[in-house]
Amino acid sequence: MTVLTGHAHLDLAWVWTRSEAREEAVSSARAAADLLERHPAACFAMSQAAAYRWIADDDPLLLDRIRELVRERRWEPVGGWWVEADLFGASPESIRRQALVGQAAFAELVGRRCTVGFCPDTFGHPAWLPDVLREAGLDSYVITRPGDHEAALPPAFWWDGPHGGRVKVLRPRGYAGPPHSDPSGLCLYGVGNHGGGPTAAHVEEADRLVESGRVRHGTVADAVRSVGEVLPVVRGDLVHHARGCYATLTSFKERLQRLETALLQRDAPPSAWAPLLFWQFHDVLAGTAIPEVYEEAAADLWRFERSMALPTPPATDEPTIVPRQRVDEGRPVVVRETIGERWDGWVPVVWSSTRPAASVEAEGAPAVLRRVEQHGLGYRLHVLLWLALRPYEERVLAWRVVPGSPPPPPAPPTGVRLAVLVDGTDTWGHSLRSYGLETRSSPATRLVLTGGPNGLVEVWGDWHEKDRVLKLVVPAGFSDTEGEMPGGRWNGPVVWGRVWSYDVVGGNLRITLRRSPPFAFHDPMPRQQRVEYRYQEQGPFSASLWLQPRPARVPPVVATV
Repeated sequence: MTVLTGHAHLDLAWVWTRSEAREEAVSSARAAADLLERHPAACFAMSQAAAYRWIADDDPLLLDRIRELVRERRWEPVGGWWVEADLFGASPESIRRQALVGQAAFAELVGRRCTVGFCPDTFGHPAWLPDVLREAGLDSYVITRPGDHEAALPPAFWWDGPHGGRVKVLRPRGYAGPPHSDPSGLCLYGVGNHGGGPTAAHVEEADRLVESGRVRHGTVADAVRSVGEVLPVVRGDLVHHARGCYATLTSFKERLQRLETALLQRDAPPSAWAPLLFWQFHDVLAGTAIPEVYEEAAADLWRFERSMALPTPPATDEPTIVPRQRVDEGRPVVVRETIGERWDGWVPVVWSSTRPAASVEAEGAPAVLRRVEQHGLGYRLHVLLWLALRPYEERVLAWRVVPGSPPPPPAPPTGVRLAVLVDGTDTWGHSLRSYGLETRSSPATRLVLTGGPNGLVEVWGDWHEKDRVLKLVVPAGFSDTEGEMPGGRWNGPVVWGRVWSYDVVGGNLRITLRRSPPFAFHDPMPRQQRVEYRYQEQGPFSASLWLQPRPARVPPVVATV
């Protein structure tokens, strides 16, 4: 028997900004509380602790009403996370913090933690997730993607993680719409995406269905119990919905990854992660929101980055041609291992200088100058330092610039090349299986591919392509994939580093570095003449991967003193 639960799915930022979503969160919650108080049989589920925090701040009396409905077991807090995150753009470390911050907020705001994981609109679910869900006290999980046309998944099943975690998954046909019988045993009914929730007409229809004996009112937890324990077992990733999202707006994914690294290096408490966790919301981190959302995120993240920045060093007594501008040249650096594990490997750093460099020399540490950029009235030096550090070791390194013309970039490893491919799909890649044929880049695009020590491969340049994809092609001898696949943090056997998306064609591993569809362009909308489209990923970029082993962990801190 299907359990009917009201729901008001709210995208916390998508084709509207966070401030608009905040207003809608309060409005939808108020409408849901009104409806439940008028219809004592109906139940309602709401996820995302960030939205509950908005309600607490903006309408405390409404939160009191919600607490009472929670005590009556008719308003069900679900999800256990700060937001419904994109799961192939975020790491397991981030999702653990989603749960730590989210569950603490649920306990504080409504008096109970969640037991049901809840990501009905997220575009895919990685194989490691059952373990992380169970760590957070979530023994079940509700999804709608991938759909029946995208994967051969049962409507209800056990999902086993690689380290013994097991959750019961319900996969209803949708997360909004009218009440109906559903093979998963759960129907989420109501108006969704921009909030809304169940209407009076929805509840009247639900009552009629209940009278027929085919369904009943209840909570998501009721549905989880009602499907029983004898279910099929599934292992591995739950994919593929919206394959393009694996590598859409990679620059934003990389920015959040750098912030995550900084938080891990500082052993920051879970509460310090909240600004990062919010922007992992699935439509934002997946790259499918409007440009104004990313402008809002950029301002928020800039403040967050500044709050974590090390103190600016005092002015040097040495004369400089760059007044009132930070110059690292001549200042030593502190190198610090912060997580209690030995480090032996290269660490990338960027230093500023008053003059171009032929090379850089560091005291007691091999240094390789990779490239030099003009920056304001000075120069930015991209350097690799080889560090061998004991757990928690800290020491000071002196370094100096060897002035001269920057070195030419070294050649990439044999057979490694770049390929530009045609991409005619929408921002999500809804119709995408594999990208199209190789093509030439436009004259405005400049691409540089180089090699480096220990199998380093770096790409940089200026990307000005539309509806195109940039791939790094590496001979690998792998079996071909059935299309574009989600990546992850790879630790061999061919590539070491963060891969967002890839495929294998003719035995060649093809790693997606950049993808440039229009912002928030959704099938089946047609391309219109004389309509302006803003394209993603236009401008300077860089990317790097390693073709030889390197430590698969957070690198040491290198800071100017």
